[in-house]
Amino acid sequence: MAAFDGENADPINGHFLGDGIRAYTPWGELAYALGGVQGYEILRKSDEQKTAPGADTLKELINGKPALFLLDELSIYLRKQGARDAAQAARQLTAFLTALFKAVETSPRTALVYTLAIGKRDGKAIDAYSSENQTIADMMQEAESVSARKATLLDPTEEDETVKALRRRLFAHIDEEKCARCGACSYSCPFGAIMDKSYILECIDLMKANEKGEINAYVIVAPSVSSQFHGVRLTQVITGMKKLGFHSVVEAALGADMVSYYESKELSEKGKLTSSCCPAFVRYVETSFPTLKQYVSHNLSPMAMIARYIKDNDPKAKTCFVGPCIAKKMEMFREDSAPYVDCVITFEELQALLDMREIKLAELEDSPLDNASYYGRIFARCGGLSEAVQEALKERNDPFVVKGVSCSGLEECKRALTMMKNGRSDANFIEGMACVGGCIGGPCCLTHEVRDAADVDKYGRESKEKTIVDAVKNLVPLE
Repeated sequence: MAAFDGENADPINGHFLGDGIRAYTPWGELAYALGGVQGYEILRKSDEQKTAPGADTLKELINGKPALFLLDELSIYLRKQGARDAAQAARQLTAFLTALFKAVETSPRTALVYTLAIGKRDGKAIDAYSSENQTIADMMQEAESVSARKATLLDPTEEDETVKALRRRLFAHIDEEKCARCGACSYSCPFGAIMDKSYILECIDLMKANEKGEINAYVIVAPSVSSQFHGVRLTQVITGMKKLGFHSVVEAALGADMVSYYESKELSEKGKLTSSCCPAFVRYVETSFPTLKQYVSHNLSPMAMIARYIKDNDPKAKTCFVGPCIAKKMEMFREDSAPYVDCVITFEELQALLDMREIKLAELEDSPLDNASYYGRIFARCGGLSEAVQEALKERNDPFVVKGVSCSGLEECKRALTMMKNGRSDANFIEGMACVGGCIGGPCCLTHEVRDAADVDKYGRESKEKTIVDAVKNLVPLE
């Protein structure tokens, strides 16, 4: 966002902006506000010579990125020019506004908002700067005359109207019917305008009820936790979660072991399958490839699978999932998961809870977490699920041959599903991960680093249980 306020402008001495830069014109100030020193250098000569830049130069400044230009109190800027320079300043300002209109018109996700002290009904200038305001109004009308997009005149008291206009121009439209709920938009939005719904208060209620002995609150932690808390040991993170007020900490990776065991059997029986672990991928199939819904595995996700096991064995149990995933907040309301999952929070929200309680992880003792196998733990990265399914087939002595494709991100999912739909793929198993890299690329991770996948594999190799069967033999009926 780049704003110009004529009240703070100094066309004679220059308005000091930082980095040793003084701007003399609206375009000089906007260039620095939008692009810092590098942006100002694009328009430095135009600013120092007080000559309006062209539309192409302004488009170079915008550089295809989302941008919001705000112009306020241009009338005061004009008056500060003095009688001698007012006419020249007015001509250059007209040229600048015309160029800016053109640049904004041809740049996607770019908007211009300006203020005018004029009557909405009669269009006449008002206030102490009426002469300058009328000049600015005439300039805007001239600039608008060469633009295909016409300005929308808004009453400043009609806030909702302004917000709607800006939303239409700045933000890409989200088709709620097609939205996969992956949360990538919240991570990518440069304005921070999209946020996931938080259930942190519900989580706090569970912890309080657990401390009172009313329930047993279990926290189910995603295997991607192994790549999140750098500088401390994972065993200290487990201790930190217990100190928050949870009854016990359980690996979602144990649910992943259960899923891989059941899913390998389902794949062998049906001959063709897609994974069901990623709720955003499942919803993507349902909304964009409805003819392929029959191939989505009927197994629960690892989160819901282990939550069901916990509740089947503890009548006082309440469960809270902690992970990098926004889509899990949708999944907990799905009919097949709702009975088992009571709350979902993200790693970001977990960190907020630890900070709130002033729990210093580096000062804590170790608490082991030895529920899952190597294969359950590597579900956190793309390709891990496919490896686990193949291992489960091997451990079950099933000769079925997996021809799998692991999809990292929805674009790869789209290609694989399109090929399956059109009969152009020989793959019999699609591992769909909505986030690039898998769960370690989730929108609510604390870190997004190259080393994250290696951290997950290291965590897997440290597993006490070396096979899937070893991990689940006391949990599921084995063949």
